[in-house]
Amino acid sequence: MELIIGFGIGSLVVLVLSFLFFRYFSKVQEDKFQLIASEIIQKNTEQIHAQAQLGITSIVNPLNERIKEYQAHVDSIHKFDIKDRETLKEKMNVMMGAAHKIEKEAGQLSRALSSDVKFQGAWGELTLERILEVSGLHKDVEYFTQAVLKDDHGNSQRPDVVIKLPNDANIIIDSKVSLTAYFDYMKSENKDGALRVLKKSIQTHIDSLSKKNYQKITNVNSPDFVYLFIPVEGVYSLILKEYPEMIDESLKKNIVLVSPVNIISNLKTVASLWRLEKQAKNADEMARKAGAMYDKLVAILDDFQKVGTNIQRAKEAHDEMIKKLSEGRGNLIGRAEELKTLGAKTTKEIDNSFLN
Repeated sequence: MELIIGFGIGSLVVLVLSFLFFRYFSKVQEDKFQLIASEIIQKNTEQIHAQAQLGITSIVNPLNERIKEYQAHVDSIHKFDIKDRETLKEKMNVMMGAAHKIEKEAGQLSRALSSDVKFQGAWGELTLERILEVSGLHKDVEYFTQAVLKDDHGNSQRPDVVIKLPNDANIIIDSKVSLTAYFDYMKSENKDGALRVLKKSIQTHIDSLSKKNYQKITNVNSPDFVYLFIPVEGVYSLILKEYPEMIDESLKKNIVLVSPVNIISNLKTVASLWRLEKQAKNADEMARKAGAMYDKLVAILDDFQKVGTNIQRAKEAHDEMIKKLSEGRGNLIGRAEELKTLGAKTTKEIDNSFLN
């Protein structure tokens, strides 16, 4: 019994010790396992972090480079844009300044044309002279401005333009402007009343020009009419539309109403007449010079023939002289060579072409 009890107590002790040892060993193993696991986790975490960092860097760095390039491109575009805007702004300022100047000058011209009668007359004369130049006529040759004409009573007349014709005749043109009445018509709400004023203004010009009787001046040799030049096409068209009878009425007074458009054809005809006149006048001179040129050419060709003949004669004389020097028994070249062979002291040699 005691043996059994002792054995049981011993077994119990062994069991307790085994349990304690197992607990201790398990604790040690568990701590060691946790330590190993912790190290593995930390190592894996570091590797994952490093790999992740490397992956992010490989993605982010090129992206950063692209972003920097894009930023540089945007900055350059922005700089050019600012520069272009400044240039455009400067050009716009210049254009606005020019437009303002043109507007100001146009306003001054409009006011002058609508109110200053003297300026209107000068502008009309300038327009007429410009048309004369465009038509091919030359000032102080085919046409004259402000020429002084003396009528049969000794009175001086000064038409705006006198156009010469090839047959010593002349065409007289006077420029008359009714811009004041025309501007009033354009601005007026009472068109009928303003139109009557415009008609009266042109009628006054017709009557005034008719009384001067330019075409009856003896030394002028003018056709039985005078041109009344209306420099504003709108005025002429308006009168032609509203009062066509004025054309016939002015013709009865030997006045022909003309505008910039329809006077050009007449002036072109005059320029053509002058061109034909010059050609006809110069025809004899041209024929004389052409004949002289032909005679000179014949003389030069004769001289060429003489030169050719003389060259041929010189060639024949040259060949004959060569024969005499190099051919036949006892020729000079052969004897000279014999003297050289015999020991004559020489410093030069005869060309082989002569020896052959």
